[in-house]
Amino acid sequence: MLDTETTGLGSDAEVVDIGVVDRHGQILLESLVRPRSGHVPSGAARVHGLTMRHLQAAPTWPEVLPSLIRAVAGRRVLAWNAPFDRRMLEQSSRAWDLRPLPIPFECAMHRYALSCGVRSGRYGLERAASREGVLSDRQQHRSVGDARLTLAVLKSIFEKAAKYPSSPYNQDI
Repeated sequence: MLDTETTGLGSDAEVVDIGVVDRHGQILLESLVRPRSGHVPSGAARVHGLTMRHLQAAPTWPEVLPSLIRAVAGRRVLAWNAPFDRRMLEQSSRAWDLRPLPIPFECAMHRYALSCGVRSGRYGLERAASREGVLSDRQQHRSVGDARLTLAVLKSIFEKAAKYPSSPYNQDI
């Protein structure tokens, strides 16, 4: 599972927090990332709590990238909203004049939504985690925590699919 936190949602947004966990929830990569722009808009900071004060001593994207490549090498990479995370990795690479990574993402959110019969494929992580009973408080919006939350949601639907073969959880998973 991979998750990012960013400076925003737009075409100039960059990764400021990245986490990768394996299928057991063990951390393969956890790093803050100092954005090239040198700025975290207040709206983004309200979501994940990270400001430039937190990121001043963090490594830059070019410094984190080799660790990311090692963490995902040979692995199936799932992300809750894979198109967003893929775009943020690409934008961060472009901001530093690096080639985007050819990471083959799979979208856990889309899989979950389809398994629940939501045909649009959109379903928020916090909502899914609450529905599955794997969220005890509120989503923290930090990369490793969200990656582990994604893992917990997916484990929950696979356990239900195995336990209840005729349930809607068996659709398209």
